[in-house]
Amino acid sequence: MARQPIGVAAKVFAVVCGLGPPIGGMVGMALLESFRWSTDFYDGSRTVTDVLNTALGWLQLSYFVGAIPAALCGLALAAWVSWGRPITVLTCLAASLVYPAVLAITALFAPDPHGMNVALLHAAVVGGFSLVAGLGCYLLLRAFGLVRITNAAGG
Repeated sequence: MARQPIGVAAKVFAVVCGLGPPIGGMVGMALLESFRWSTDFYDGSRTVTDVLNTALGWLQLSYFVGAIPAALCGLALAAWVSWGRPITVLTCLAASLVYPAVLAITALFAPDPHGMNVALLHAAVVGGFSLVAGLGCYLLLRAFGLVRITNAAGG
């Protein structure tokens, strides 16, 4: 397969870094709000304005939390694409798990078992949101034609 121009890799990196964190953040907000509404934590006092304020807060927080995972995922996908490899669902999901894998490996070297358990839980939560963001970025990259990559298999 032929190498792709640097512009294609830059588009992949820009889409993943620009849109990956809000996708993961909005899914996180929806999951936490649905958990809150389905339990006794919901007292019925939330209005539509409160939910929109929460969504905007999660959107801002998503870049703070998801910038490093998105950058690592974007670099991995950009490197993959620059060597002429096609973007697939498995490629996006594997690239989105780079940062959580680093977190999990780092957790194994924690000095106490409680710290290791907390770090592994953190890696699992970040991994879940990263998988959702990776799937969303795949849909944006391939299904909506933001980046068109052709290969011998007709991708």
